[in-house]
Amino acid sequence: MNSEPGNDLISMMAHADATRNMEPMEYLGNLILLIVGGNDTTRNSITGGLLALNENPDQYQKLRDHPSLIPSMVPEIIRWQTPLTHMRRTALADFELRGKTIRRATRC
Repeated sequence: MNSEPGNDLISMMAHADATRNMEPMEYLGNLILLIVGGNDTTRNSITGGLLALNENPDQYQKLRDHPSLIPSMVPEIIRWQTPLTHMRRTALADFELRGKTIRRATRC
């Protein structure tokens, strides 16, 4: 922490109030989680977004015709195509779906 903070993840973590005083192994664990998680979510969002544009050529052409829409495309892709490969949910109440009952506390 002898240098000025840079515009990179490790530097920001080294200088942030929440992380600067972490034990080395806790700091390393958090750093690894961010790097691995960032890799997975970025990769999944990019490939999901490319697939969506391939399957919807009119939307791809809209982006080509109006590049100013690209900044709003990123959060829209993340909203439309989850970056997670698996999401578990737990039913909070009994629910019927297409003739099948999903019981409360069932994990889906």
